[in-house]
Amino acid sequence: MRPLSIEHSMPPEAATEVAHRLARTGIMLGSRAILKRVRMSATDVQYSQGTGEEISGPIAELVMLRAGRAPRWDQLEGAGVELARQMWLKRQRHSA
Repeated sequence: MRPLSIEHSMPPEAATEVAHRLARTGIMLGSRAILKRVRMSATDVQYSQGTGEEISGPIAELVMLRAGRAPRWDQLEGAGVELARQMWLKRQRHSA
């Protein structure tokens, strides 16, 4: 689900900038922990960050994950998707 259940398109260039900013400020959102275990690579723009098992997909979905929101998991591929999903679920349980 998108924030406030609002669907909108995210311009890829803007999403890439957001991803880079989250890399600098994402500690409170838990994204640094995820990036220590998985490598995120966008399929629609030039973006790659992190180490470990690969996750690939649209930059907008990677930004959602980095921001602590649920991405559209079915749009992500790679060996790191399940690990990222488990880490995301654990973070959600602890914040509830």
